This record gives sequence, C-alpha cells and structure tokens, in this order.
Amino acid sequence: MIVIDLSPAVVICGRRALTLKEAAYLVRQYAIEHDDLAGWRLTRLLRNADTYRDAVVAEWALRTWVDQSGINRIPLPNRIHLLPVPERDSAPSGNTADETGAPLTF
Repeated sequence: MIVIDLSPAVVICGRRALTLKEAAYLVRQYAIEHDDLAGWRLTRLLRNADTYRDAVVAEWALRTWVDQSGINRIPLPNRIHLLPVPERDSAPSGNTADETGAPLTF
C-alpha cells in the first residue's frame, strides 16, 4: 500500500482518517461491528492500492461508501420539544420615559 493523504480528511464514525491506511482500519472496524460486507470489500480495495491510480480509485470508492452508507448522519429526534418562553416582567427595563412620562428621544 502506498501512503496517500486524504484531502480533505474522511470522517468515519466520528474518527478522522488522514491516510488510506487509517481509513482502511476504521472501515474494517465498522464492517466487523455491523456485519457490512461492502465495507469489508472496500477495506481490501484500500489496502491493495499499490499505484497512484489505484489510490485515487480507492479514495473515490471510500468517499462514495461513506456518503451512501450514512454512517456519519446524526439521527433526528422524532419530536422537537419546544421550551416554554419565560414571561417577561411588566415593568420596563431601563429609563424609557422622563419624569413627565414622555418617551426619551435621542
């Protein structure tokens, strides 16, 4: 395997991979934990990249796999709970009127 830096870095399950070797390790860990055959095959492709052309193809396959697998997507909650808005004081804050009750102008 030749050393190819990924630019920009690829994030897999919250961990950043800067080289194909690091990406291969992270993808393999994910494939083992989630029984992902496509991830295992991708790991072999990343490890067997011996030429620059193979590395470019492997990086393209890696980025495609990350986008399609959705491993970095954050699941949205089923409901969004809105916090109640606190009631405001009836008294105004600061000086908004002079002694006569007329509003201040600047």
